[in-house]
Amino acid sequence: AEPETTTYAFRHHSMQEVAYETLLYSQRVQLHQAVAQALADLTPDAVIPIAHHAFQGEAWPLALRYNMQAGEQAMRLYANRQGIEFYGRALRSAEALPVAETIAQRLRIQLALGELLVSTGQYEAGEKQLLAALDLAQAQGDREAQAKACRWLGRSYELRGDFPAALDWLDRGLASLNGLLSSEEAEIALIAGLIHSRQGDYEQTLRLCERSLQVADRLADPAVRARSYNLMGIVDRRRGDGEQAIYRFRQSLAQYEYLGNVYGLATSHNLIANGLFMQGHWRASDEHYRQSLALFTQMGDLYNQVFVNNNLGGSALKQGQLDAALGYYQKAMRL
Repeated sequence: AEPETTTYAFRHHSMQEVAYETLLYSQRVQLHQAVAQALADLTPDAVIPIAHHAFQGEAWPLALRYNMQAGEQAMRLYANRQGIEFYGRALRSAEALPVAETIAQRLRIQLALGELLVSTGQYEAGEKQLLAALDLAQAQGDREAQAKACRWLGRSYELRGDFPAALDWLDRGLASLNGLLSSEEAEIALIAGLIHSRQGDYEQTLRLCERSLQVADRLADPAVRARSYNLMGIVDRRRGDGEQAIYRFRQSLAQYEYLGNVYGLATSHNLIANGLFMQGHWRASDEHYRQSLALFTQMGDLYNQVFVNNNLGGSALKQGQLDAALGYYQKAMRL
């Protein structure tokens, strides 16, 4: 039978703070350690409370393990800010332990932190983590981790419009794989394809999409397949084939719905809305833009919130809703 537990809580937060401040630092550490260990023994699935108490109690092995788990959970939910907090604590926990015992964990943490920081627009901080991860991956001979670090460094530069630097990093990522079958090859090809599409080289974009789809088929990877469909749809739209573009975007949306991928759903809704907008279906485009904005807001993705607010402004403008359009444009400018 499960052990019975009783939970005690302060009625007022200020009373809790006063009581906490009366404890000596050494007492706090000991109590946090005891609570963390008790929770780990009795309710090991209580990841976030264990992560908190283990970190505050300087129980570094336990803090490392559970803050990494909490960070992974946050990433799966696209709770990027929480993920940054948990992985930051995991990294500080790892740094309190012998380097030789924590290299594998440090690599995972710094890759995840780099991805999360770049995704939330904190490019310099993200690059610092990614470069550190790249050094660790090279020292370990981990080709896939090297490729992932290079991919996110490339993504960082792509998001800021520095396409030559982005392509240099992406080329380094592909070179590091050296023929290894990996979803990283497809991911890198898609970012490179996006850059070429922005430069008007649609033939090269489609070649990279086909390369990505081949990898997706070999790995049975629906996420890569979905991103390939989206990029192919972007090319169709820019070539003036709106119907084919919307078809591609809906193919992608179906893959993301199957996966429960929040970021992918947000991206596909925005792309479908763009296609409908070009065809003059303002109300239908609004519905998809709003779904996209809600999801990007949930993730804390400022970069894409700017685009969707701008898109909603354009849609409102076309419908003669001038005050609403101005509000969306002003929000995009603030972001």
